[in-house]
Amino acid sequence: MHRNLRICTAMITVVLGTPLLIPLSLVHGQAAAKEPSGGFVRPDRTTPFCSSPTYDAHASQLFSDLEFDDVVAVKFSIHSQLRKRIQEDLGADFLPYDLLGKHVMYFPATKTKMPLGMMHFRKMAGSKFGLVTVGWRLDLQFNLIDFMVEGRDPATIKIMKIRNELNNKFRGASSEQLMSWLEDESAQLSSLGKRDLEVLQMDDGVHDVLGIVVYLARLTRTSAKLCFSEKKVAASRDETDETDETDETDETDETDEAEEQMKDHILHFVSIPQALIEQVVDLKKVTSSELKVACAKVKSQKDEDLSEIRCESISATRLIMSGSSEPYYSVDSKLQSAGILELRWIVNPQLELIAVHVLGSSADMTEAVKARERSALEQHIGASWIPNAECAPGTRILVNRVLMLCQILKNSEH
Repeated sequence: MHRNLRICTAMITVVLGTPLLIPLSLVHGQAAAKEPSGGFVRPDRTTPFCSSPTYDAHASQLFSDLEFDDVVAVKFSIHSQLRKRIQEDLGADFLPYDLLGKHVMYFPATKTKMPLGMMHFRKMAGSKFGLVTVGWRLDLQFNLIDFMVEGRDPATIKIMKIRNELNNKFRGASSEQLMSWLEDESAQLSSLGKRDLEVLQMDDGVHDVLGIVVYLARLTRTSAKLCFSEKKVAASRDETDETDETDETDETDETDEAEEQMKDHILHFVSIPQALIEQVVDLKKVTSSELKVACAKVKSQKDEDLSEIRCESISATRLIMSGSSEPYYSVDSKLQSAGILELRWIVNPQLELIAVHVLGSSADMTEAVKARERSALEQHIGASWIPNAECAPGTRILVNRVLMLCQILKNSEH
């Protein structure tokens, strides 16, 4: 059945002597009339579950410069709510349903399950030779690093021969720059894209396939970032009432321990400054008994603000670094401000705040409020102790709680 679908979507067939033409807009995964995504008529799906049966071989190809011991596959779904966020992030007037749905992200990892990066595969119909498979490698900050492309189209071979040159163009390219390489949000390469990628003199087949590569680069990076850089936020009633076949039951029922551990690791690596990521060799959760003792000590302090600490809203992890006898810490906490903001602070061995990351937020918190709060919190990066800092009382309390907790955990190790 799948073979027949692929043939139907990739070729022009003849029925009773009458040509059955597939609109180019559907071949390139877009709506012919450019109507909003909410009214998009879904085409038959060529692949309802984006995955790769040969991901081990692809990992060796895309991560040839790194040594890894395992590849952890993590399933995730792009449901209606998340799909809207991806569309907004891309600034797209529409987004084809058949490019979303169920997916698998692959994480090459060390023996201790420390991820070294991620890769994702998607299929899209080319204009002449059927499906084209594109696999992208991203780093832990969701930057494009490398890609591979496969298919019956001879252009895929030509593109792989200049892959290194193309990677030099893709690395560091912003979403806006990638969009400028495409013609009107389609999967067709623009004249600027042909020029910037230095493929003007190459044939139309290369332009067609490379347009798909660029289109999926933008979609893959955005969806990966939105799926793995924050905790899942509960959908509002209106959104959960939508009946969409991509809206599945709770993923946690389907995921195993290795997947959940990898998701937690990725959230940690997103929070850590990029310069430090390669130095992290392991993550050690602070036990609940250690936190209980630390919280009791915090509460015993004379500072009235610190005595308000609530241990049930805090978790902590030791970041074990290569070549360092002392760990860094990540501490999670919550901030109530026009909604609930879940935060992760990164603290170095000198008890200085070096990063803050928004883990998630309640459904009633707008993106504008979230951005404003994060901006205010980032002002305290580099603070070792700020009892008299000029900042909002809530922020000062929160920062002091984090730093004192890390100080107690650090002292308990000696």
